[in-house]
Amino acid sequence: MSDPKIKPAGQNTLNEQAKLDVGFLPVGVTQRQPLGIYKAPDKVRSVTDLPARLYLGSLAENTFHKWDEGWDVRYEDADPNTFVSLEYRQARNLLVARFTWNGIDGISVYCSGKDWKGLAQQMSIGLPKSWDETAKQNIEADFNAQYFVQPNESLTISGFPDGVRRTLVFPLPSYRLLELISLLDAIDSDTAIAAVVSVSAVMTPNRIDYIQGRCEDIPDTPEALASQSRKTTGLPCYRLPEVATVDDSLEILTLNRWIYLVHVGCAFRDLMRVMSHCQGLGLISIPHINCTPSDYPDGMEWAALVLPGGFECMDIRPQYFDRARTRRIAYGRLLSPERLSEITTVRDISRMKAHNQLMGAAAWALSQPDVGSPEPNTLVH
Repeated sequence: MSDPKIKPAGQNTLNEQAKLDVGFLPVGVTQRQPLGIYKAPDKVRSVTDLPARLYLGSLAENTFHKWDEGWDVRYEDADPNTFVSLEYRQARNLLVARFTWNGIDGISVYCSGKDWKGLAQQMSIGLPKSWDETAKQNIEADFNAQYFVQPNESLTISGFPDGVRRTLVFPLPSYRLLELISLLDAIDSDTAIAAVVSVSAVMTPNRIDYIQGRCEDIPDTPEALASQSRKTTGLPCYRLPEVATVDDSLEILTLNRWIYLVHVGCAFRDLMRVMSHCQGLGLISIPHINCTPSDYPDGMEWAALVLPGGFECMDIRPQYFDRARTRRIAYGRLLSPERLSEITTVRDISRMKAHNQLMGAAAWALSQPDVGSPEPNTLVH
């Protein structure tokens, strides 16, 4: 299926004037304290020579100690159980970093103190499995979300000084797009969120396979299902739902529709705080074990996904089942290769322009029929 890079046509004057691409909607990034000018570890003479942030924490200036043989300092998160202990030993020109997240000790890194490259290189190997597994348990207990642990040997997106990235992805009805400005403002004003956070929305193919006779929360005819889906998502199905028989007896009703997926990129240390802001605005939900799977935003069809940073740019198509295994929820590729060049627009866009584009996309969605627009094979690229 091709990527929905859609330039709306017709009578929608706002969209025509803006030449709006409703398939990719950059919202913006948070503004954070610049790192300033910092020196190599072996050149540090005072606390002002150090970077303002380092992986799991922000510089705790009152913890800096300098002596003849070196120095040490702590970088601390808003959560007192998350911090980095950093020490430089002059005799061996050695930098030692010890990492603790959520009270769980992680790796200890020993590298050259001539620059920060050795530390950055060793931290690019990814998170300790104990951290990733604990994050999965905590997030799936607190939110209606599926957390994907980083596979072994997979590429890790980790930058200096903010470390490993995670991407929160969640479905959002088109009529709520404008609320993403409020989300970005709320995250921006939270000083406990230390690293830069990015927000965008991408129109994505969404397929749901329902086992007929076991999904009492959905209509049992294609036409009624298409109408219900349109009311919930604000976007059309790109074809009428279809019924197929598998294994000679099992009937599957398949819904193929467009849906907006919001992409929120953040540092691992900030993930829970970012998700709490999403939940506080009602964009994602807390878990509801007995909830109807199709209910918005509590049901499993609306679960958020937490992915290793950068996985949204790969040819990965997430899918999962509801708890009772009455349906399979699957998404197309989250960000196609043609979209990669547009990622920088998230960094550069103003709030006003983002507001206008989100408003235009919501208006465009209202102008579309319930079924058949836009067809995947007629999308403009």
